[in-house]
Amino acid sequence: MLSLAFPLLSAGTTLRGATVVVLLIPGLVFESNAFLPVWMPLFLAGILYDLFQSGKIRSPQLLVWLVIFSAFLLYGNPKAFVVIVLALPLIHFLGHVRLPGLHQAGIISYSLYLFHGLSGAVVINVLSHHVSTPVEKIALVGLGVGVALGFAYVTYRIIELPAHRLARTIPMRVG
Repeated sequence: MLSLAFPLLSAGTTLRGATVVVLLIPGLVFESNAFLPVWMPLFLAGILYDLFQSGKIRSPQLLVWLVIFSAFLLYGNPKAFVVIVLALPLIHFLGHVRLPGLHQAGIISYSLYLFHGLSGAVVINVLSHHVSTPVEKIALVGLGVGVALGFAYVTYRIIELPAHRLARTIPMRVG
């Protein structure tokens, strides 16, 4: 949904504002945190921050939108509000910092996002009935995380990397 709206979010101020409003309204209807509309202000904050970083919007616009998103999140999803308050300053002030291992973590992040529920979470759900002590439970969570990371790495190597190579061979037309 957001990928379809991204060109509208990158457009002029009026179209961007109308798109944001349309994307925010469903969040007022749904109360469960399980639905995307409740989390929409968080995603929009990230997208608009990226537009700010790329020079497509200015800081006053970004600040107005962040205040609006914060109000929506405080109303419907206070946990996501905490994420905005903590994550955006960290990204803004520490985004240039390069730490060893983060690039490797970043290359599998999309596969991890897509498949963590089908790999690590399944392991935890299936085996959770066979553990009882706190140490076993911690070990099971560690195993689930390890399986999810391993599956994400294999998925990256088998699917994403070849797709990236193939995509580079497709001629692009600008204009």
